[in-house]
Amino acid sequence: MKAVVFDRDGVLASFDQRRAARRLEPLLPFSLAELEARLRRWHRTAPGSADAWARFVRHLARDRALPAFDVDALLDLDPLTFLVAHSDAHGALTAVRDSGAKTAVLSNFGLLDLDASLGALGLAELVDISRSAEQLGVAKPHPEAYLAIAQELGVEPSECLFLDDRDDCVAGARAVGMDAVRVDRTGRHPEAWRSLAPLMDRLTSSPP
Repeated sequence: MKAVVFDRDGVLASFDQRRAARRLEPLLPFSLAELEARLRRWHRTAPGSADAWARFVRHLARDRALPAFDVDALLDLDPLTFLVAHSDAHGALTAVRDSGAKTAVLSNFGLLDLDASLGALGLAELVDISRSAEQLGVAKPHPEAYLAIAQELGVEPSECLFLDDRDDCVAGARAVGMDAVRVDRTGRHPEAWRSLAPLMDRLTSSPP
């Protein structure tokens, strides 16, 4: 194994839904779940990621079907503050680096700037390459997403371990020859890893 490719959301980090709901729902004319659904729909058609949160809030404000809401308060919020690194993320990335392998992050969700989010999580210095679907022009599970990240890492797909919390993304990685494992921190899928501890075991038992 010469490289480990991590998904961000669900593998290295998660959103603090309760804190986000407490902060956001009093400012919105709908629930946090509806905000996420609207945000994802908008993101599929919105050009570029620079200042994306502010552009999204202004997009909502122009929707005449919505009642008035506190636009300025939403603009003052930084969504990155709701992203929390899992307790094993820093150790896992460090262990990969210490083993001599490279690290990468491949994320489909680019609304929260990927590099900025890794910086906010305190993980940026441990990641060799980070790419979002927006940057690549193609999203997981499309084969080109995995092939592109392997090429940028300078390794063959068969030399990569890929970790994601979605079955279709794991299957996409396997289809191009990567070793791939689903991470499910909820414990609902017995065959999945519940943490990154098994990664540590692989690193100590196998040379890069």
